[in-house]
Amino acid sequence: MNYELYMGTYYLMEGKRILHACDEVAIAFSKEEDSTYILHKHGDPQLVKNWLDRATKLYEDSLTHTCPTFYMISGKFPVEDLNRLIDTSGWVKYFLEKHNISLEDKETR
Repeated sequence: MNYELYMGTYYLMEGKRILHACDEVAIAFSKEEDSTYILHKHGDPQLVKNWLDRATKLYEDSLTHTCPTFYMISGKFPVEDLNRLIDTSGWVKYFLEKHNISLEDKETR
């Protein structure tokens, strides 16, 4: 899976097949207590937001699990960075640093 950008639209590709197209890309991730970042979802901002709302509700409704701190960012990012983000485990932290993204006021739960 990888992103391609054509005429201002991001295409999520699997081989030559288009899985999804959107004008900006959202990224949902959590930050663990040990400052490890975990990527959970990426793609169309509304779809990622819907996923995040459902995931948060499932955690909150569960009596056995503590809900992680989820974050969501969206925007127009270079496809090279998006592709590295989805291909490289643990690259969320470097993505945030590279794009000077602060997590203040970004917490969704």
